[in-house]
Amino acid sequence: MKKVLGFMVIGIALLLSGCSLTQGHLAKNNAVTKTVYYQDLSKSDKKKVNFTFSLEQDETQDSKADPVYVVSMKVTNNSQKGIKFDKSKFIYLLPVDKTFSKKKGILTVQPKQTKTVNQLFEKIPAQGTLGDGIIEYLNKKNKLAYANFKHDKASSKNLSDSKLAKENKNVTGYYDQSSSSDDTTSSDDTTTDDESDELTEQEAKNILGESVNWVNNFGGYTYNTLAIRELDNGNWVFMNPDGYYWIVYPDGTVQKP
Repeated sequence: MKKVLGFMVIGIALLLSGCSLTQGHLAKNNAVTKTVYYQDLSKSDKKKVNFTFSLEQDETQDSKADPVYVVSMKVTNNSQKGIKFDKSKFIYLLPVDKTFSKKKGILTVQPKQTKTVNQLFEKIPAQGTLGDGIIEYLNKKNKLAYANFKHDKASSKNLSDSKLAKENKNVTGYYDQSSSSDDTTSSDDTTTDDESDELTEQEAKNILGESVNWVNNFGGYTYNTLAIRELDNGNWVFMNPDGYYWIVYPDGTVQKP
């Protein structure tokens, strides 16, 4: 009888021990696979998440002068955490414009997993794929890659390129015109010698017109259809309805698409 009781005690102890080990193992696994939003990751964890963006010409769009593109994204999660993204919060910043993802819903990428989102961005102009642009998630604290497509690919590895970082230092998308008006008002109180070098809208218009001999050569559009904005650095931007733009700099030079 004593032997039977002894075996029962040992059996119960082993059973309880097994349950404890199993619960501990499950708890450990749950801790490892904790899922967080990408913006809440530490800097070290963000470096373990790789993004690759692929470029394809969209021939279904009437691009008039130049081609437009769609951009797809591939995410590889090498961290120990599950990561979530709101698909609508991806941003493609251009020097004077920005494009938002039209996708909806939550993208979840588990550790050691790769997922793809097709056509994350649409109607990207050709000139926005050559290096002057930033692909971000939510805000500038979450840069994913510079829009420098080589062989139709751009990856998060190019964020370490100091040349691209310098070229994109002032890329913020459209400048807030209301802020520009406020700045102009305040600058009237403290006139500086540099103000004489600034171009008025009419002066910028004349320079642009002379550069194209005043022909209607704005990607198939007339001058009157162009959106006009002054940036905080004194540049004037003239954009046609397809998103192509001409920049007139304070020194009189013109950047064309």
